[in-house]
Amino acid sequence: MAFNQAAAGSIPVGPVLILYLTFHLVPKHEVISESEKEVLQQNSDFDINNLPKIKINDPVVKELAKSNNVSAGDVLRITRNSKTAGEFISYRIVIEG
Repeated sequence: MAFNQAAAGSIPVGPVLILYLTFHLVPKHEVISESEKEVLQQNSDFDINNLPKIKINDPVVKELAKSNNVSAGDVLRITRNSKTAGEFISYRIVIEG
């Protein structure tokens, strides 16, 4: 498959990575602040450390690290759009990997 820079919407650093991160099936990932993390913990009946894991060397985390300081223990908010569920938000904790 040929790389289409216009379709990727960005200057290629690595064509596969750029396409992966800009592809419409990859949901929005964002690092939440410490205060948001505290609110999440207070309003939840689970321990933050029991969230699903995402490795720090995951391509999405690596891309986030370019504009945010991402480290192990940070929590990512993942927002997915669904035709049946509307907007669905999930969280993952970053681990070494």
